[in-house]
Amino acid sequence: MRRDHSKVKEGRLKVLATLLPGRSPLLPQAPTMAEAGMRGLSITPWGGVFGPKGMPRDITERLSRELVALLKLPEVRTGFEKLAFEPHGSTPEELGAFVKEQIAVWRRVVGEVGIKPD
Repeated sequence: MRRDHSKVKEGRLKVLATLLPGRSPLLPQAPTMAEAGMRGLSITPWGGVFGPKGMPRDITERLSRELVALLKLPEVRTGFEKLAFEPHGSTPEELGAFVKEQIAVWRRVVGEVGIKPD
């Protein structure tokens, strides 16, 4: 699906709220769910690059540096922005901590709503 914000920009489509924890730089006029009165409901879309278990540290560090540099290139940022993503680079440690945080969040959500595996 192509994410085209032209209908929003033209006023033919109104965004009621985003699920992001803060206002989107792509749609700064759209309030967050919290601002729209639905506190506690936000989802941050994310992605990461992972290597095989036991990857040598020097390779992990180089890949991290190269990916962070790529994400700063204007043409790469523009490509991500067209897909409604705001790219951020991180260190392997930061990504690991973020993944652990996300696991805890989704574990809590699954427990709160009573989702059970089949």
